[in-house]
Amino acid sequence: MKTPVLALALSSILVLPCIAHANTTDNQRKTAIVKQVITKLDNRHITIEKHASSQFKRIANYADAVAERDNAVGCAPWEMVGGQDYTQSRVTRSATYKVLKNGNVETRFKTEANSPVTVIEFEFIKENGKLLISDIYSDGDSFLSVTISCLEESDYL
Repeated sequence: MKTPVLALALSSILVLPCIAHANTTDNQRKTAIVKQVITKLDNRHITIEKHASSQFKRIANYADAVAERDNAVGCAPWEMVGGQDYTQSRVTRSATYKVLKNGNVETRFKTEANSPVTVIEFEFIKENGKLLISDIYSDGDSFLSVTISCLEESDYL
């Protein structure tokens, strides 16, 4: 009777490092995606869409298409990631990245020498085995919620 219990205990000890390693690898991938976005803010739109979930892409692309069609200000708040006024070298030098307990990746950086610290949180999901950005949070706002609310207020939904 002791042998199965001991075997079970040993197998769980051997499996735990594998699970931790898988999470570390996922966390490294998520952090690498966020770094790509932050270190190239001029291309954030393209980089985010390249690594976005299907729902995120669908909503952001719809908002961008409506804005282009109507020659209007867009509902997708791309400036939520890094703002409009920034010095890329300052952002890159000051950026820090942290995987939170909920699995999101938080980045903190300064856009200018005397600017306050910007905090952005990227949420990820897995689609077809790929880690993809499912939402972005800044100052308590969700990229998707802001976009959808704007589209609703503009009667585009």
